Amino acid sequence: MARPKSALAPFEPVPGLTAVHEARGKTLGAFAVRLKSGGVSVFSPVAGLTDAVKESLLALGDVAVLFAPNHYHNMAIREYAAAFPAARLVAPAATIPRLEKVTGLSFADADALGSDLPRGVTLLQPDGLKTGEAWLRVRDRKTTAWIVVDAFCGPQSGGRGPGLLKTFPKYGLGDRDSYVAWVQRQIRRDKPTSLLPCHGRSVHAPALPESLLDLVSNRL
Repeated sequence: MARPKSALAPFEPVPGLTAVHEARGKTLGAFAVRLKSGGVSVFSPVAGLTDAVKESLLALGDVAVLFAPNHYHNMAIREYAAAFPAARLVAPAATIPRLEKVTGLSFADADALGSDLPRGVTLLQPDGLKTGEAWLRVRDRKTTAWIVVDAFCGPQSGGRGPGLLKTFPKYGLGDRDSYVAWVQRQIRRDKPTSLLPCHGRSVHAPALPESLLDLVSNRL
């Protein structure tokens, strides 16, 4: 029997990444990252927090941080904040005024997470996005992964490679040239071989950098 649309599968390890677990719903995914302090940060919480999902999180450690990674990915923050009242709420600085107005909750700047992120995990904040979107870069042995929000999505129409959300150019881009220049540099620098998007399934491919470059160069 299919899961209800709002329900999540429990958090499970991401192959090749020891610090990251993911939970997938019908269309959206959330990510749990173990922190140096021993707690867990939930990146882009997704609605549908069942007992099984809670148990899978608590098996990783106490939920210490709830991370809203852009203006729009906030719909489940109150659900998780109620379930884990000791957790800090963080978000990119540019998004905090809107998030606090929409949710009625208080957020701290996500930059403060830097010293608590585990080895190999880095906060990335692209230029040129009006949603204030933040990503995580995860390096683990031979794998470099990007955890992204709305800028990229999983395969579309039966394809295998990454895609672009139809809404992203209109609602996500602020300064197109600035964003494209930033992301092109970052792709060439990081050479990610795994893309873990909040929208759609993950992509793991040696040719991922070329696919991402093609998307931002020819589709935006």
